[in-house]
Amino acid sequence: MLNSILGIINKFIPDQDEAGRVAVSLEKEFTKQMEMQHSIIQAETANGSGKWRVRLMYMCMIMVSAHFIMYDVIPYIRTAFDLNFYTPQAPESAELWSFLKIGVGGYIGSRGVEKSIAWFKGKK
Repeated sequence: MLNSILGIINKFIPDQDEAGRVAVSLEKEFTKQMEMQHSIIQAETANGSGKWRVRLMYMCMIMVSAHFIMYDVIPYIRTAFDLNFYTPQAPESAELWSFLKIGVGGYIGSRGVEKSIAWFKGKK
């Protein structure tokens, strides 16, 4: 990407000395940005920040379980024991399952990428 930007600079800045100074400045900034990203990733790895996925999936499981209990199990208990209390009507559950599919897909995808990177690092 940096090479294509440098090619554009050479097209639009006719003075080669000025184009060289701009290119050096961009390369320094690019290197600084990459070092910052590298340090952030190292800090997250050392800190164990990858646990957010597990916590997110626990939250998704709790939400789906609560939905199932509230709208599927409790009405049967109410009917079986002839109890008289209010049970709400179940909302459209398509959105809940879409949420779950996105959550599981994101979890599996990010976990797979993380393991692949670790595997490739171990191979080198």
